[in-house]
Amino acid sequence: MKFCFNGQLLDSPDKAKVDVTNNTRTSQSSVFETMRTYNSKDIFAVEEHLKRLFRSAEILNISPCTTQEKIRESLYKVVEVNSSPDFDLRIKILLTKNYFWIHTQKLISAPEEIYTKGVEVRSETFERPFPEAKYASPAYLFFIESLQENQFEVIFFDRQGYLREGNISNVFAVFSNTVVTPDERVLHGVTRNKVIELINKDQDLTLNLREIHKKELQKADEIFLTNTTKEIIPIRKWNKWENKNFMVAQKLREEF
Repeated sequence: MKFCFNGQLLDSPDKAKVDVTNNTRTSQSSVFETMRTYNSKDIFAVEEHLKRLFRSAEILNISPCTTQEKIRESLYKVVEVNSSPDFDLRIKILLTKNYFWIHTQKLISAPEEIYTKGVEVRSETFERPFPEAKYASPAYLFFIESLQENQFEVIFFDRQGYLREGNISNVFAVFSNTVVTPDERVLHGVTRNKVIELINKDQDLTLNLREIHKKELQKADEIFLTNTTKEIIPIRKWNKWENKNFMVAQKLREEF
């Protein structure tokens, strides 16, 4: 796999002028996006991801070292040299005031059973500072890594018990034919927005963007997650809540 540092293709991350791996985990002055390809070369929702990347930088008061156009050009350059008809790519972009870094790797397909049987998640009380920005800080990474062992995802509630988001996902709940998801104090995921478009087009479903309390979520007919690399994932078990009916989640995944 080739990497890209400030628009320059590299054979190894060691050739970058900074310790990118370390800075990703320790710098509080960086923002990032995780992207993927379809059909080995088509980057999913590239414009939406780039727009959010620069919006995150604006929220954190980071003056980017480059432009969206330069990163877009570099993205396609990296994808071109790393693409394969045998697999898609997982792409991570890191942006700071001094450099941008693009790292690709083979996208590992999720086991089919997570879509047919659902996943188990746990929940915690936690709210990210600057929730509308996508960034990593040492304290946040340590907190998450201590929670997510042996769990597919951790979903967060604020101190009043209202649902926010997952660590790497947005969360949707289904009540009869109404699909509900929080719209404030959450990261507006790119896949989340695509799913919202699908719901709005579906004549059998109604979308409601509003707060969901933990007590109400426990009465949901379905709960599902959305993220870029795994798309739409139904939840089978969360605490004492359990469900084996994933009709809406599976329908939306087929349409997606």
